[in-house]
Amino acid sequence: MVTSRCNIPTSTVHQSRINLFQATRRPRLLSNYEVKTPWGAVSVSGKLGQKHSDVLESLLYSAENSANVEDGRIKILVDLYQVKKNAGIASSKEVDQVIKEIMSAVVRVDFPSKSGGRCQSVGHLIDHMRHAVKKNGDPVTRKSPINGTPRPLWTIELGKALSDIIKHDHWIKEDPLPIAKLTSGICQAIARHVRSHKYHPRCGYILTNLIMQLIGNDAPKQQLYDRTREVNLGKQSLRAIGIIVHNGRVTVEKPNIKNILEQNSSHLEHNSSHLEQNSSIWSKTPVLAVLSGISGASGDIPDQKLQKHIPAESEGKAPKQILH
Repeated sequence: MVTSRCNIPTSTVHQSRINLFQATRRPRLLSNYEVKTPWGAVSVSGKLGQKHSDVLESLLYSAENSANVEDGRIKILVDLYQVKKNAGIASSKEVDQVIKEIMSAVVRVDFPSKSGGRCQSVGHLIDHMRHAVKKNGDPVTRKSPINGTPRPLWTIELGKALSDIIKHDHWIKEDPLPIAKLTSGICQAIARHVRSHKYHPRCGYILTNLIMQLIGNDAPKQQLYDRTREVNLGKQSLRAIGIIVHNGRVTVEKPNIKNILEQNSSHLEHNSSHLEQNSSIWSKTPVLAVLSGISGASGDIPDQKLQKHIPAESEGKAPKQILH
């Protein structure tokens, strides 16, 4: 379902296909590790796994506003409490540690751009993170619903690599929590890969082939057996999000359109009231000193064909602009 509060995606198609994140929740520290897939290539120096993907998707999904800066990168305004909730993580310290690991990683991506040509970029996924402040220097805060004490909102500058991915790739906009709740990294990687496709094989994906694409064709056989066992143990969790594993095949259930419409209707009403309460926050931050009033990565409307969870009645609506 589409619930993003500003004009940026939760993830992108090639971000889910080129193995930018290792198919495990316990990733290894890599150095110039290169992966080539049918959809593009990636090189990673750092530690990026499915938990890191959970947090990054949650950051983008939880963004209350976004803005372009002069060099083409994107800034977002986030409440880390909401990020923690949407990533399914209980500890704030764990979220902080994951964000630091994302910031330290350097990636190089190469994949076909949605506008033609290729997207080739090198850099960080996240560059900077700091407390959001008003023009007078006072911090931007929000009252805690638990004890009423103020907690700070954060301004996060996305790295050049991630900003280019968002600008040149097809968008995926949906709640990251259902996939974040999966306890197996390989199940999460399968769910993200399958989610990136609009059309699926009639007889489903061959499970072993799909796993090999995600862990690498040069992975030892024992690793393939272990990951296959993990997927079979996580069948019920995958079924809960519409992915069926049966007889060595992976198929996707068709979504219940009626339920999606009802969920979107209630969630959009909540987001509308939330935006009204926070519409003045960004007009008071120094970020807007370098803005030209353009929201999102490029101002382009995302490829509607890939946003398969958007109900028909909500397609074509422009996102609410709250930048000045």
